[in-house]
Amino acid sequence: MMEQFEALVQDIRHDIVGVTESWSSSAVLDSELALNCNDLFRKDRTVERAGGGVLLFVKSELHAIQYEFPVDFLEQVWCYFFRCQQC
Repeated sequence: MMEQFEALVQDIRHDIVGVTESWSSSAVLDSELALNCNDLFRKDRTVERAGGGVLLFVKSELHAIQYEFPVDFLEQVWCYFFRCQQC
């Protein structure tokens, strides 16, 4: 399934792709969800119930950094971008 998803993502020539209802959990490694040349940001559902979770794939060249809110929001993932001084 991930192979098909990665092929679709590469075909659309994206910068950012968001996924809802990822169904990922702490039992799923980042390496199992990783896409080539992308940074992965994720928020899994924390309750003992199937479903939920969000993923955010951002082109690595955009230099995204995950933003951590002082309050834990359920199933939201945020990032910000900084301008590379060498670019």
